[in-house]
Amino acid sequence: MNNLKQLLLLVLFIVVSGNLIAQDLTLDGIRQAKMKNMNVIKDGEDVTGYFMFYEVDKRDRKTKNYLLQFLDQNLNKIASKRITGTPYLNLLDGQYNGETIMLKFVDLKEKLFIFKQYDKNAELIYTKKREVDKMELRYVASMIQKSTEPPTINFLPIDDLGFVNIAMKDNKKTGYQIEFFPKTKEVKGWKYNSSPTSKELEIATHLGSSEDVYLANIMKLPGMMKKDLKTYVLGIDAKTGDKLYEISLSDEEHNIFAFHSFFDKNTNNATLFGYYYDIADKAMSGKSKGLCAITVNKSGETLSKKFISWTEDVAKHLDVNKKGKIKGEGYVYFHKLIQTDDGKIYAVGEQFKQNANAAGIAAMALGAEGASLTKFVIQDLVIFEFNPEFELENTTFIEKGKNQFKAGLVMGSMQLIGYYLNSLGAFDYMFMQQEIEENLFTVLYTDYDREEKEWQVKTVTQVDGAYESDDISLESKAKYQTVLPAKDGYILIIEYFKKEKQLKGRLEKIDY
Repeated sequence: MNNLKQLLLLVLFIVVSGNLIAQDLTLDGIRQAKMKNMNVIKDGEDVTGYFMFYEVDKRDRKTKNYLLQFLDQNLNKIASKRITGTPYLNLLDGQYNGETIMLKFVDLKEKLFIFKQYDKNAELIYTKKREVDKMELRYVASMIQKSTEPPTINFLPIDDLGFVNIAMKDNKKTGYQIEFFPKTKEVKGWKYNSSPTSKELEIATHLGSSEDVYLANIMKLPGMMKKDLKTYVLGIDAKTGDKLYEISLSDEEHNIFAFHSFFDKNTNNATLFGYYYDIADKAMSGKSKGLCAITVNKSGETLSKKFISWTEDVAKHLDVNKKGKIKGEGYVYFHKLIQTDDGKIYAVGEQFKQNANAAGIAAMALGAEGASLTKFVIQDLVIFEFNPEFELENTTFIEKGKNQFKAGLVMGSMQLIGYYLNSLGAFDYMFMQQEIEENLFTVLYTDYDREEKEWQVKTVTQVDGAYESDDISLESKAKYQTVLPAKDGYILIIEYFKKEKQLKGRLEKIDY
């Protein structure tokens, strides 16, 4: 009995002590910190820690000194590793796959991509290098020169297996290479390449993955200025790199473009979520007729197909026209699709519309068919709620301030333009946090509070079918700020003060 009492007291002490840990962080001597080079360590949907990579100490003409830092979920330092590189070495991205961390560098002088994988004790597992294709080198160098961080859509983890990198290839026309890096050096990696003699421009983007299957979206065009876009879903065996299938989701009546996916935990079947068009229309310039959900098995066979029409289904909940435009409010770009334990499916989107301006009107007058007007207005968030059969049951609007975004002259259907705007960082949506055991989720976004005259992180949490909101101030003198997911009920705000060479982080509680 005494042993049991002592054990209970020990457990109580650990729990109380864990809750009393100071949940903030201060790092000094930081010469340069990019907000993109900080990310979460997760166990499933639970945030268990963080890794950060930043430049430290003084540097000479030949070297840069970096520090790879690991933190637990309460921002305690648990491991670190010093890394030295040349002035031409730039970190592009870092990802965590459930067990290990991989950093993706580019050396602009040597024209190399360098991939370094570490365990959670900051010990190097292995390094891989490959030459940078000249087309991709121009793109990456341009982003670095402009201090613009390249999008992360082409370097992503496969949980518990490793990492996937998608590269552009300068073939007869633009092609792609999908490369898999395993989590240990004992396991063989793999590469999958588009045909080097293809007469079409081929682009691959990440669509989803499970322990068995990796999915990529393949877009094919006869030429850069052509509109005859064809889309396919490529399924690859995640362990061997063998091609399982490459299928078009389109049928005799519809052209279909998928942009999200999730896997059933029991069957490992993939559900693909996207837009559908009339068979006579092209996804590049046509008008979407609605949303669709298609379930396929590991062989690429279609098991079910559900269409959600703008005019017949969505119109029961919203005043929407046949092109998918909500009356007076524009179109919706969907950021995230999740399924909760009760089988319900939630699609979180954000409204946007074109804002007429002289430059855009002039471009159209000169014959730029399908060209968008250069300014876009980013508007409210909207949450679509589906039952397990993908029947739309409810829509909820989250009001927020309107922001303008300039995207230059772009061409295509409004749904594909939304896809492009997201790659440019045009939207206010940040991320979602899902608490599996509580069967709830939180949507986070930025908004300017005109009464308080400050930028805020705003949260909307779905609790028992209702939505509760909260806001957290982002008012700061920091040079850069970013917000990351955190342990249940919290978010992490990180600030970099360039003059003081100081990085600060704090955990903020979400009230709901």
